[in-house]
Amino acid sequence: MKCFKPEVVKCQVDGCSFNQDQTCHALGINVGGPHQECDTFIKSSNKAGNDSISSSVGACKVPNCRFNNMMLCEADKVNVGWHGEHADCMTFSEKA
Repeated sequence: MKCFKPEVVKCQVDGCSFNQDQTCHALGINVGGPHQECDTFIKSSNKAGNDSISSSVGACKVPNCRFNNMMLCEADKVNVGWHGEHADCMTFSEKA
């Protein structure tokens, strides 16, 4: 099995503590919850993470996403954006 670790190339969730200049600086994000929600999102003006790293997807817990293979994301890259009051994986694509 090929090991996938897609990079979070853009995060439009400016209110997240890990977001600096639309780049996620968490070690990794997890996607899941009631839908394709970014579980790593922390709404705060206090900055967190390490600005020398770019984030990648650690686990995907969304069973109906076509990129999910045994909870590993197989997308080439991931974008995160606002959905209501929380962050979502905008790369999500429902299985056919």
